Amino acid sequence: MRLTRVLILMLCGLAAVFCAGTPASAQVPDLVLIDGVIHGAPLMDSDWSFEGDYVAVGGSSGAGGSEFRILSFDGTALTLVDSVDHGLSPIYSVSWNPSGSFLAVGGGPGAGGNEVSVYAFNGTSLTLLDTFDTGVSIVRSVSWSPSGSYLALGGDPGGFAGQLSILAFNGFALTMVASLNLGGAVVDSLAWSPGGAYVASGGSGMPDGNEIHVYAFDGIVLTLIDGFDHGLTRVSSVSWDPTGSYLATGGELGSDGNEVRTLDFDGTSLSQTSVFSHGGQVYSVSWAPSGSFVAMGGVPAAGSDIRILRFAGGTLQEIVNEARGAAAVSVAWSPDQQFLSTTGPAGVPAGTELEVFEVSGLVGVAVPGLGSGGAVLFAAFLVAVAFGLIRQRLCV
Repeated sequence: MRLTRVLILMLCGLAAVFCAGTPASAQVPDLVLIDGVIHGAPLMDSDWSFEGDYVAVGGSSGAGGSEFRILSFDGTALTLVDSVDHGLSPIYSVSWNPSGSFLAVGGGPGAGGNEVSVYAFNGTSLTLLDTFDTGVSIVRSVSWSPSGSYLALGGDPGGFAGQLSILAFNGFALTMVASLNLGGAVVDSLAWSPGGAYVASGGSGMPDGNEIHVYAFDGIVLTLIDGFDHGLTRVSSVSWDPTGSYLATGGELGSDGNEVRTLDFDGTSLSQTSVFSHGGQVYSVSWAPSGSFVAMGGVPAAGSDIRILRFAGGTLQEIVNEARGAAAVSVAWSPDQQFLSTTGPAGVPAGTELEVFEVSGLVGVAVPGLGSGGAVLFAAFLVAVAFGLIRQRLCV
């Protein structure tokens, strides 16, 4: 009896969600510019705080000589909170620690010759905690593990630390745990799986000829699980879906004529599920928090440098595109999926290097594979099942 009541409530609740998410006239997906910021030089990367109230950006030396900035965002405007001079070397990657209290940046050798820095952030100012010298010319990617206890680094060859390294972080200092020397390879992008058991990498020049790899990390050792050949070119960005079952990748034109692809990962191997042709180099891919959409940024192609692709049934389909007027070097979703940040060289016509777009019209496509009409039918089915259970209970 109690179980039946719970099932009825659950089914009615699900039906209400699907009905609410499927308006009578389906909204058209759109990107609307909310605000932009002039940094004074190209910005390479952006990352949202886990509450979505701050955006961190890094790039070349801008106005005031700073390469790293924190801006607050209230849903309508960006406001500078603090900035840091990394030491005249560009910053290529920024990453918020899941705690929200720390940020990592990676780039060229900064002040003191170190390529990696970790800062504490108290909501109003940044304080340098520790730096790390990898010995390489450029660290191109920094990525915190979901626990916030480890920092993955990827970069150029030639350093004593190797192109792929894992550092432990105790809240104050960084300590090397594991490192892989990959010959003459370059690691452009790293991403932890949602559970923290795997690290995906994208780059070029790998010893096995593959540009995409997944490694297992047990807290001590990095172990290669599988690789995938993008097609003799460079993969600039990798991003996991929220379940850790799929990997989105973007880069230069592959041998099959595509720059974006999704790969299925079953814990032991990678297999391709879909591809998408942007028409030019793709610098960044970012999986939406819902897992239903992939944002991508790249060089202007066919009038667009930003695209949002719907992922349904294992395939990618473009639903909206936008032009910032210059290459979109990075794209990043806000945690609530309502906004998308983009960075790059100065866009047209505003001359900004950082923009925040509001993403609208995604509500009606919340059920992968169903579409808005299918969602309505599914909601009707749930209602019918709920009423069937109610009738069954009344007849008992």
